[in-house]
Amino acid sequence: MAKTADSTAGRILRAAEKGLELCCAESASLDDYLDFYLEDPALRRSVSSLLFTYFRNKALIDRAIDSTAERSVKPRYRRLLSAVITQGWFQTGIQMESAVNIAVGYATEKYGKSPAGFINALLRAVFQNDMEPVKAKLSPAERLNLPSVIYSRWSSRWSESEIAEIASQMRSQPLISFRTRGVFSPEELESVSAVPVEGLPWLERWHFYESANTGALFRTDWLEKGRIYIQDPATAFAPSLPEINGGERIVDLCAAPGGKSLMLAERLGGRGELIAADKSERRQRLTADNFKRHGLDCKIVTASAAEPPFDKHSFDIVLIDVPCSNTGVFRRRPDALWRFSGQSLADVVKIQKAIFDAAATLVKPGGQLVYSTCSLEREEDESQVDSFISTHQDFKLKTRQLIMPSAKNDGGFAALLAQV
Repeated sequence: MAKTADSTAGRILRAAEKGLELCCAESASLDDYLDFYLEDPALRRSVSSLLFTYFRNKALIDRAIDSTAERSVKPRYRRLLSAVITQGWFQTGIQMESAVNIAVGYATEKYGKSPAGFINALLRAVFQNDMEPVKAKLSPAERLNLPSVIYSRWSSRWSESEIAEIASQMRSQPLISFRTRGVFSPEELESVSAVPVEGLPWLERWHFYESANTGALFRTDWLEKGRIYIQDPATAFAPSLPEINGGERIVDLCAAPGGKSLMLAERLGGRGELIAADKSERRQRLTADNFKRHGLDCKIVTASAAEPPFDKHSFDIVLIDVPCSNTGVFRRRPDALWRFSGQSLADVVKIQKAIFDAAATLVKPGGQLVYSTCSLEREEDESQVDSFISTHQDFKLKTRQLIMPSAKNDGGFAALLAQV
């Protein structure tokens, strides 16, 4: 008989453990783990479902472990417990009893009999009591599945009902969003249950749809042929801001995997020049694949946005979608809020400032600079722009907007500045 760790269920647990280890150690985001570090791509769907579900219910699951355990739980055991409680409480593909038995067999092989006994006892106690008694013990932040640091920050800006509405978006699986390129017949769109995204003013140049029929969508050849691009409607806001007449020279300094660059290229209409730069060689390979798929022949450069290898004052438009805390995109990246800390915020603000300053040197007199994040935090958004303007008096603010997350879109921020 095959060992538990070698069974499909065991391999899913092992992959989930590894994902939680990297995410909790801030060595990788959940997306990066699934895209680059998952050893068995055949397990992606199962592992992705388990991990996304865990982060969407992390506060409750953590409280279940802590209120049941009589002693501190070692991180390696906590990761396994978290995965199994997620399966037992929130996934229908496996019965609780089976989930426990598989976990105990896996733990015995990996950690030994004594740890396996502890894991067995804790899991059975959790599942015997169900989740309702655990919910009764949750703090206001935990009830919303928010880390205390995020709950405290947001409470200083928004009401309890507003925070609850924002947090509710994290608890549900968003529909897949995609942008169409070219003409689609009503029959084609109906075949994948596509519904247009409406009511977002910055989408006037593009057509976005949502689909609840992911299977049907990915059975088409639309993605491979470049007829669609999978992205959230909020990503279109920053590329919609600059004035583009055609013929401009544009650089996207934080381009990978190329979604915003594709929009800028479409706005150029085959005229001018677009350069897509990013410091990650690995992610730039994704940019190259996307450009090829969409028939876009633009220069791709691997370089740090804080030290761009371009001549000063050589671009009409510079776009910087800077690294950020990702607190606006928790619908699709539910791990983002749990990586947030005061120190991580301070660190990323420094990186943003360095990129902002470097990008400013590339803008021609009279040119445009677009600053963008997928964060809701003032330090990364309004305050970052205010600080830039105070030290770069040759730029003036044209417009800026914080986009709040909703059922239609992720959250984010963008500002348009002009060189004077």
